[in-house]
Amino acid sequence: RIDQAIVKSTQYRVLLRSLSDTLNTLDNKLRSSLAVSAHPDAVKQQLEMAREVQQDIEQEMKNIEEARALCEDLSALVGEEYLKAELNRQLESILKPFSDIEQKAANHVLQLQSTYASSQQFQQMSKDFQTWLDTKRKEQNQVSPVSPKLDTLQVLIKEQTEIQKSLAEKLGSYENIVAEAESLLQKTQGAEKTELQSQVGALKNN
Repeated sequence: RIDQAIVKSTQYRVLLRSLSDTLNTLDNKLRSSLAVSAHPDAVKQQLEMAREVQQDIEQEMKNIEEARALCEDLSALVGEEYLKAELNRQLESILKPFSDIEQKAANHVLQLQSTYASSQQFQQMSKDFQTWLDTKRKEQNQVSPVSPKLDTLQVLIKEQTEIQKSLAEKLGSYENIVAEAESLLQKTQGAEKTELQSQVGALKNN
């Protein structure tokens, strides 16, 4: 019985140490993907990394179950209550952080999925709006100079009216782009946030 307890105790300590090392690795891996980007490709990479953490946690569940089983076996072998309490404390010191990082990874994946969709939409909307804006500028530059002739003046007024109408119709799209950008700004930080602010600023100036 004593020999059995010694063997299982050694296995238990080794397993808990291995789980602790894995936990630190997973935590560092997850932290490296926490700085959310505004670029779809970068967000996609961060999302893949966060999902890898989730998969790694799932793979560690077998070792966690083994640790639980060893804790139960050792608790049955030792008679002292304080030893049983210590075994449970050691196990809980691993289970709680694993549960926390599992939840953190799940939340981060959801956030990145939302950010990925938003960043894709923002970049595409910005691109489309800039293309439309460039086209309208070109049309504006091609407008005929003001003429005293009534028919020419009427054509010019009609052209300007159409441009103003088109701008008014596009106002909604512009407001949607700005709103999408504001949402992304809430999720980004550091250099990514500064770059996005510059992009939004340029859009507003245009």
